[in-house]
Amino acid sequence: MDNGDIIQKMAEFMESGREFALATVVSAEGSTLAKPGFKLILSSEGEPLFGTLGGACPESAISALAQDVVRHNRAKAVKVHLEQTEASLQGIISRKNDDEIFVETFCGGTIEIFIEPYMNAKVLTVIKQGGKDDVADSIYAISKQAGLKCDILDLSDISRGEDPLKLYKFTDRNYVVVLTKGNDDIRVLEHLSRLKLPYLGLMASRKRFEYDSTELKGKVSEKFLKSIHSPIGISIGAISPGEIAISIISEVIMAMRQPDIKKNA
Repeated sequence: MDNGDIIQKMAEFMESGREFALATVVSAEGSTLAKPGFKLILSSEGEPLFGTLGGACPESAISALAQDVVRHNRAKAVKVHLEQTEASLQGIISRKNDDEIFVETFCGGTIEIFIEPYMNAKVLTVIKQGGKDDVADSIYAISKQAGLKCDILDLSDISRGEDPLKLYKFTDRNYVVVLTKGNDDIRVLEHLSRLKLPYLGLMASRKRFEYDSTELKGKVSEKFLKSIHSPIGISIGAISPGEIAISIISEVIMAMRQPDIKKNA
């Protein structure tokens, strides 16, 4: 198998925005067909897409692990033992951790496999009114230090002759922070309600958010209103723009790392 083909296929998947795992044989012992350097691309559902690890036995064995690697965005090394029935059962009973997998087969051998995730870039999009905004500036600066791509969407920028909100291409990778200060809350939130966003936070007082929610009833779903993080950010007693930015980015990172966490849990 030519590694150039694997690299080309990975580039195609990344260009299309597809998330996947890459499994690489690190070492192989015994009668297995696997050889060090063999590679296999697996989908986020654990389905083999391209390449090989030397046969169906090791490939099917790591399917669930590939799903976990992509889901949690964490690489993992694992040993796959290809054994006959009795030895395989004994290995399953005696194994001490999840880094070893025993597969019942006549293939034989042990394969060490490294599985790594390839994820789409997550984007932190800050929607703000025109003019200087110290919180937006602080979020931009800190997010770069945190390794996040940050876009500032200035609603007053009509240089392209159209509403910036409509021009901006949102995807399901956009974590959105709204800093509209009450002036455009309703319009912005109504627009965002049509999208599938992993995180949406609105910087507003409880009173203003209650007003916004009342105004939006009948226009957006209750589920959408409940999904909005407002007051925004983790409660750390933030006062300065920099501190507020840290609290907001902390909440965004928590949403990224723990996608199933319940709002305000």
